[in-house]
Amino acid sequence: MCGEATSYSGRGSRRYKVSDNLLGYFTYSTGYRVGGVNDVVACTPADLARAAAGKQVLCALPNELFYGPDRTRNAELGVRASLFDKRLQLTLDGYHIDWTGVQVPSQTVNGAIGITVNGADAVSQGFDFQGALKITPNLNLLGTYSYVDAHLTKDTPGLVVSQGVRYNAFAGDRLPGSSKNSGSARLIYTYPMSGGGKIEAIWATVYRGDIYSRVGLRGNGEAIPGYVTHSASLNYIGKQFEVGMFADNIFDKYAVTAVSNDLSSLNLVRTDVVERYYASGVLTPRRVGVEFRVHY
Repeated sequence: MCGEATSYSGRGSRRYKVSDNLLGYFTYSTGYRVGGVNDVVACTPADLARAAAGKQVLCALPNELFYGPDRTRNAELGVRASLFDKRLQLTLDGYHIDWTGVQVPSQTVNGAIGITVNGADAVSQGFDFQGALKITPNLNLLGTYSYVDAHLTKDTPGLVVSQGVRYNAFAGDRLPGSSKNSGSARLIYTYPMSGGGKIEAIWATVYRGDIYSRVGLRGNGEAIPGYVTHSASLNYIGKQFEVGMFADNIFDKYAVTAVSNDLSSLNLVRTDVVERYYASGVLTPRRVGVEFRVHY
């Protein structure tokens, strides 16, 4: 789920067993995520005077120093089913989160320093699917899929700041930091060995959809493209030890996973000084190795 609270203040749930192979459940909870302090110094009167004179200063206004908690009310409804003599197991749940004071990325007016601020009310809703299919006694297929619709529910004037300019955000603007669509698939083959050990081979594929860097792409926000990665491993698992080989990001996919600040901060030139505040995080390149574990 997008922005699930890190702490819960209340929770209640109900389960209903329709049959031996079908279970329904409902959960309602309230929660919050703590606020914090932005890592930037406060503006002094001298800083504000320099800023008024058109000079470059790096500091935070009083309302940019701290951000408060955001709070949620969460409802979830789901079913779990086992079919074909438990060879196929499914879990499907939908959820709705009412979110107040949502924490979103922004910038200081002076210096365009990345900070966190509290936005307006928002909603996050969607569904999650998990499935497991036993193709043969030794071959299993696991799959997941998630859909998230997270957006503001109220207009918020001046929510996003870029290079000292405040941009309004509006109801319906998509929240940053989460993919609308994501999923994974894992194919697992297990071969039992004499003496109680087994050989296990795994191929995994993961899909992550695009992510917004700013609310509704306001204030020079950008859509970080989605990507697909593949990994594989081959392991011997015994009673006393495990040994195996693995390869992550097999096809050496290059993808941006996150950005800091925004494109307006890329290679700026002011007072004959080139400034490079924009940065991007990238996916870990292909990684191949051997693992050894001892059980004790």
